[in-house]
Amino acid sequence: MPNLLPSHAKAKNRKQSKKPSLAEILIPQQPTQPPLQKLPTFNGNYHDLPSSKERIKHARNFLLQILDEYQDCDDEEMMETITEEFIQAQKMKGLSEDECQSLTIKCFSNQFVAKNRIDTAKVFKSFWKTGLSYVDYTTDIMVFIQLIQSTKHVGLAVAQGISIVFSLLCQCICSLALGQPLWVGICGLLGLKPLIEGYRDAVDSKPFPGQKLNNELMLLLTRMTEITAEAIPQSIIQSIILLLTSPANRTTLQYFSLFSSFLTTAITVAFADKEIDTSKYRRKTDPLLFGYVPGKEFATKQLATFITFLTSYGIAKTMSLAILFIATPAYISVGWLAMEWFGLLVWRMSYGNWRVYRNGADGTVFSLLCHLFYYLCLLSAPFPIIRMPAFLTPRIYSGGIIYMVVSNFLMVVVSYHATHHTFNPPIHFPESTALILLFTSTLISIISGIIFFHYIPKSHRKTFHEQKTLKEHVATYWWNDKTYDNDHKHRDVDTNEGVRALLPTWLSIHYLPKEKLIEHYRIHWETWVADPPDWFDADYRAMIPRELLVDVPENLWEEVEVKEIERVE
Repeated sequence: MPNLLPSHAKAKNRKQSKKPSLAEILIPQQPTQPPLQKLPTFNGNYHDLPSSKERIKHARNFLLQILDEYQDCDDEEMMETITEEFIQAQKMKGLSEDECQSLTIKCFSNQFVAKNRIDTAKVFKSFWKTGLSYVDYTTDIMVFIQLIQSTKHVGLAVAQGISIVFSLLCQCICSLALGQPLWVGICGLLGLKPLIEGYRDAVDSKPFPGQKLNNELMLLLTRMTEITAEAIPQSIIQSIILLLTSPANRTTLQYFSLFSSFLTTAITVAFADKEIDTSKYRRKTDPLLFGYVPGKEFATKQLATFITFLTSYGIAKTMSLAILFIATPAYISVGWLAMEWFGLLVWRMSYGNWRVYRNGADGTVFSLLCHLFYYLCLLSAPFPIIRMPAFLTPRIYSGGIIYMVVSNFLMVVVSYHATHHTFNPPIHFPESTALILLFTSTLISIISGIIFFHYIPKSHRKTFHEQKTLKEHVATYWWNDKTYDNDHKHRDVDTNEGVRALLPTWLSIHYLPKEKLIEHYRIHWETWVADPPDWFDADYRAMIPRELLVDVPENLWEEVEVKEIERVE
């Protein structure tokens, strides 16, 4: 998605669990700046303190106390002014020039230590969520062993085992394809990748050399793979087994494993998406799309209602699919899902928004595979992140959810009332019970969904339903207003001119504002050659399609390389 791009861009300055660093204090947030006159003052004289060490210690603690009051400040110049005025004020109270220099060194040392301190709260939350997913994983294996020992559902047991193996294989392939070492891919085959990614993200480990996404995105991708390749298929398979089993033969383990799948999926989706949305880096780079999570007062309530929505939504969809798979031949149930997948694809094609947004990954085959991934997410785990213009777009996301809710009832009605002789609805789960459960879970999902939407700030509610394609978003916000990004070598770019120029380095040509870029390069290319910005290097120029340089003299395309060679000679 454009808000996470370039893919190597790293989320910056995570809030620590203890005293914030000076860098964190300068991060843009909602300004809640207390007036300076309300801060505590020191009315004594530093000459009254017994030693230079005591004077510096007192001044340092006092400065950190002041900066703590301004930890939500979004004005860098103001923070610099406050610090300078504080130093001058301490000089007037008896702090020497050398002591002021020592004070500055100690404050920067404190900043360095705080920056490199492990956020224990984040580590705990990460391991808690990872542990929850492993509980679900363990129960799935226990159910699989139980089914293997039974001769009645061997086929479903094999399908369940294939689902588990497929999930592990997908995690391994994704790890290797995105540039991680071989040992990480092998750990993916052993089911250890969620643990590794959770730990690396929690302690802000440096990405592996050649890793194409930052650690936070690698963790998100791992969780989404778990859900789409394992949790959803496992839930459907276990629901089918439960519906085919007489009430007397159903075990507590089956109920527990099934419900843990629903709850784990909901918690994983809700927390992962909240972390993405509350990222200060993303809210800075694309405030139009990120910011649906409200302030602390309502964030917990929104999270709880969203987990409730996802759990009930998943129960309704999974039960409906299980009934359809039991009642109808495979060609009908699979054909039903294939038609939904195709219908969603046609809808996206009508907006010209179906290809992968990433330059070099926008081929037809890979775009169709990614579309399958989005469809599976929408099917029973609708990550809000897929509402972004780079994915489904807001209107298709909200419209797709409404369709999924309505189609549940169609599946149940067809399964129990079709007159075809090959239709066999589950005899141990009558239609009345199915409808009661479906109505109840749907009603809960609707009510919780409305409450969740109520807690979204009004400024971002439209990002859940207003149509906006990626091409439109790039041609408006990215082109007109965006002034911050990272270039192809992880360097900050803080001008709109640079942001525009860098679009072809990461964005698929299908979404580029080509005419605007041709004009942009015509106006600025010669200036960049004469006085090149940091990002205007040989690698950058090689990434720009020559069709966008039609109004730039060809002798200027490689002019910089010629000058560099002449200078070396």
